[in-house]
Amino acid sequence: MLEGLELIPGKVLKFPKEETTDKGLKVPQIGWNRLTDVTGDLPRNGDYVYFVHSFYCCPEDDRDSAAKTEYGIKYTAALQRDNIFATQFHPEKSGEAGLQMLIRFVRRTAK
Repeated sequence: MLEGLELIPGKVLKFPKEETTDKGLKVPQIGWNRLTDVTGDLPRNGDYVYFVHSFYCCPEDDRDSAAKTEYGIKYTAALQRDNIFATQFHPEKSGEAGLQMLIRFVRRTAK
């Protein structure tokens, strides 16, 4: 387990090789995944976004999970609590979906 900024209670865990490599998945994950279980309006359900990572976050309270995805295991891809929003993926590398998410974020924060 690694320590994060401690703004949202939870853990940051490394992908377990035994759960990913036996499915033919490599760590680090590099590539596109589809977002599911989206609760906010910044990412959108079904959007494909770009990931480059070996770790994932696991919030204590599942209500802090704004979106999930799957790579060998299902995990939180975006967090949101109060005025904090964070993504596990790279919006700037996620094509049109990432661009639209950044536009919605700027519009929301400009209010």
